[in-house]
Amino acid sequence: MARSSRRIVAAVIAVVGCAVGLAIWALATPDEANPLEAYEQSKRYDAELQRVGGKSAVFGAELQHGIASLFHGPTLGLTICGLSLALAGGFLFFTRERGGRPKEG
Repeated sequence: MARSSRRIVAAVIAVVGCAVGLAIWALATPDEANPLEAYEQSKRYDAELQRVGGKSAVFGAELQHGIASLFHGPTLGLTICGLSLALAGGFLFFTRERGGRPKEG
């Protein structure tokens, strides 16, 4: 693949992804309030979760909550924009021409 066509493909991936992501960000409505959110953020919840499942359960719950928050409401648009930029960069990285000497016959 020619160098200029690689850059054009990467630019199209980045521009389309960011356009879609920013449109979602601008048009998304905020998430509805979770009635259990206050309890899930309390020390009592962490203590009960740790008693039942240990520290790994607390870590897993926090990790799951953090990842899930990337895919709701306006944050989803920013996630899509970031992922499209990472995809464009990965495309450029993995399709680059390898330097080095050609094999001799």
